[in-house]
Amino acid sequence: MKLIIMGPIGSGKGTQAKILAEKFGLKHLSTGDIMRKHIKDETEIGKKIKSVLDSGGYVDDTLTTELLKQSLTNKFILDGYPRTIPQVSLLAELTSIDKVIFLEADEKEVIERISSRLSCLECGKMYNTKDNVSTCVCGNNLVQREDDKKETIEKRLAIFKKETLPIAKIYEEKGLLVKVSGVGEIYEITERLIGVLNDIS
Repeated sequence: MKLIIMGPIGSGKGTQAKILAEKFGLKHLSTGDIMRKHIKDETEIGKKIKSVLDSGGYVDDTLTTELLKQSLTNKFILDGYPRTIPQVSLLAELTSIDKVIFLEADEKEVIERISSRLSCLECGKMYNTKDNVSTCVCGNNLVQREDDKKETIEKRLAIFKKETLPIAKIYEEKGLLVKVSGVGEIYEITERLIGVLNDIS
């Protein structure tokens, strides 16, 4: 099974990708995770990526695809790729895709969900403002990351509409796209996704 999962930020695609990977024995491929590992390991390609990101630029499609190519297997779920129309063509040259899952989420709910996040910069544990806590279990203070602020979320949603929705349209025209509601508890969304994927597994 070769899958792509996509959706706006806050739709839970990363969480669901990990759950589905375990459920169906797939390799979870996140280009963001792959890049972060290269940066952490200080590989030559990692140094190049870090230089681009530190300067405020974007890692180009060719380099991103080359990184992905090194990790591709016969059973995977892609999370965060393709992000651009050229990447759709580059991916098609590497492998076929069985299904593209599009997690639908209400924009207002996405903004509310993400902007209520609090993070521990030390251990990475996430909290919600509704938890009424200011300190992590590890003892460090909780903060709201720049990425989780309302203004940042709105900008990222605008980019999603401009760049990712056209990609979804391409896969829809190919008959590969299936839309699934990303609203509800994690287990409810998982059950919907499993129902869809059982038909093709």
